[in-house]
Amino acid sequence: MEATPPLPDEARPVLTAYEGMEASKTAHFAYLAEVDARVQGGGQRTLADEARLHTLLAEHDRAVESFKGAILDLLRSAPEAHAAFLRYITTRNAALGEDADTH
Repeated sequence: MEATPPLPDEARPVLTAYEGMEASKTAHFAYLAEVDARVQGGGQRTLADEARLHTLLAEHDRAVESFKGAILDLLRSAPEAHAAFLRYITTRNAALGEDADTH
């Protein structure tokens, strides 16, 4: 397993935005799985479920936009830190068995 490369300080806000995006995605998919399991078990999808899923998806959309803005700002202001962030997140996700391109 390859060691995770260092992350420059100027890339830390991008990492925070990335982690927020991951967290919002996880929350949305977890609730979706919970609702789907209930429906598969004979239950029903309720209006409250729809509202919660809509809220979670909107939160994820905001998190994605926040990350997009942060990574573009980093690219413009510190291209070396941007490249370092990409190396960092690619290595970290590979260690977790994830593909960084799935987001």
